[in-house]
Amino acid sequence: MRAFPSAITLTLVGSVTLTLSGCATWFPAAVKEVDEGVYTITATGGSFTSQQKLKAKIDKKAESLCEGKGYTHRKHAATDWKQQKDYSTGVTSNYQQMTATVECTQ
Repeated sequence: MRAFPSAITLTLVGSVTLTLSGCATWFPAAVKEVDEGVYTITATGGSFTSQQKLKAKIDKKAESLCEGKGYTHRKHAATDWKQQKDYSTGVTSNYQQMTATVECTQ
């Protein structure tokens, strides 16, 4: 007889996976003003977050900072992979950061 995981086990595993993979996407984009009207914007996402989603987060933040006047990319988005260790559980997780520099249109 073949043993299959119970519905409760599958639900629990699925819930934990979705929770852990989506946590980092909840963080707002970080902003650093490097010059008047010029910003470096960093978006953070979990290992399952798409590059398009990170870029969309950067673009949304740039639109907000430039108050709808438009912007240009001074330095196009670059992605870095990072690791973080949870010292209470010993689990190491991966996440990514995309950073771009934008200049508001005057």
